[in-house]
Amino acid sequence: MVDNTGTISGYKAIANAATLGRLANAGLISGTGFALDLSGTTGTVSNSGTIVGPTALRLNSGATLAGLVNQGTIIGNILNLSATVLTLSGGVGLGTYTGAHGGQATVSSTLANVALGGGQLLLNDRVDVSGHTLVNTGAAVVLDTVVSVTGAYAQAGGSLNLTSSSARLVVDGTALVTGGTVMASPDGAANYLVGALVGTLVQGGAGSSYAGVTVASGVTGLAVAGRTDGTALLATAVNDYVGGTLSTLDNSGVIAAPTAVHVASGGQVGTLNNSGTLGGSRAAFPTPAPSARSPTAG
Repeated sequence: MVDNTGTISGYKAIANAATLGRLANAGLISGTGFALDLSGTTGTVSNSGTIVGPTALRLNSGATLAGLVNQGTIIGNILNLSATVLTLSGGVGLGTYTGAHGGQATVSSTLANVALGGGQLLLNDRVDVSGHTLVNTGAAVVLDTVVSVTGAYAQAGGSLNLTSSSARLVVDGTALVTGGTVMASPDGAANYLVGALVGTLVQGGAGSSYAGVTVASGVTGLAVAGRTDGTALLATAVNDYVGGTLSTLDNSGVIAAPTAVHVASGGQVGTLNNSGTLGGSRAAFPTPAPSARSPTAG
């Protein structure tokens, strides 16, 4: 067992060619070539500190690793040369997988799947699972930018949380998102009226399917629904959300979202003209509320 609370450094900061029961890091493991170079049998690697190197982890051919649980920061490429599934997890706290200086590194596993096994994790790495699949088996995965997957993606549980308007998952193979949640978090200072495109969440390749997934909004007051466009999963607004300024807001249809019209604290509407039905249980306006002309409301 290795339990590190200080600093371990070197070209290969930790190399295992035999049996290592467990590795726990609450300090710094820094490799100028490889932070972790594993060739034998390794139990769970638990990180609450920093693991950093051009290659943060190399799992060599024939090696086994019980799993990587990260609630700290892992900076650098992750390379699985074995034919064993590589399981990457987060923790109760958010674990970050990223590249140097905030850029993206690469998770590469072309002989086996990569599983996102659980916990909360920020994925800021490209993923290459050519001929195989990146599988979310129950993790809360956060994306704050475009993340590309070479290979396939599968999600039957867990969540994919996009924390910016530019974040999305781009899969060149098949994306099968049959459960769990995909959450959109667009610009809260923008305006989204019923039917407007909120964002592209997942761009998959041929054969992609999103039946069974729940699409949710990370912006208070904005209600969304998922729809497909070819092989892409999109989010569209199902209520009127005003985060900016509108001199006039017109409604001639039926809005049945819980909050039919939501004007954010930084939003402003001059006049609301309603000739349709605002069927939500409530409307949310800042003070002062807009003047309203509404023959049918409630």
